[in-house]
Amino acid sequence: MNIFEEVKKNVTLWSVGSFYGMEVKRQGKHHVCLCPFHKERTPSMVLYADGYKCFGCGESGDAVKLVSKLCNISPLEAVKKIDQDFNIGIIASQLRHQALKRHQDMDEDKALVIGLNKWRWEQYDSLCWAYRAANKAVLTVSIEDKQYKDIIYNEQVIEYMLDILQFGSLKEIAELYCYIERGELNV
Repeated sequence: MNIFEEVKKNVTLWSVGSFYGMEVKRQGKHHVCLCPFHKERTPSMVLYADGYKCFGCGESGDAVKLVSKLCNISPLEAVKKIDQDFNIGIIASQLRHQALKRHQDMDEDKALVIGLNKWRWEQYDSLCWAYRAANKAVLTVSIEDKQYKDIIYNEQVIEYMLDILQFGSLKEIAELYCYIERGELNV
């Protein structure tokens, strides 16, 4: 339910009309008053539970439109005005809810960053060991050996990954994480 529906659900049209200066009288099941949008001597505006209709000028609408037209403000400002004037608290409640949601989202983002940083330094540590092992392996293999090219290639990949882990942006580190997790980058 949106704020417009919430506000309309919490006030009656005749209480809104009375609050904003209309002289509302009960007539049978409905309430009537002089239409504030044109000059008249006898009431031609009928206030129903969910809206109003003026049988003199044809103006019709709901509580929000009535306040909007009476106060010459936008419908959103009218909702805020009704909410404040009738102490409904919907806007304040929604603002608190939005602030709480933003806070929770920030906590989730913070947890993701902390988790990614933990992974980052674990990977960095294991890649340093792999780099040392590759350096030692290069010394034990001759240049003509097929393994030599693989070791050199792996050494370069490890150097690249170490650079990303040490100096890369959060986005680059996250991309590296995805590549490794999908198995697209192996060392």
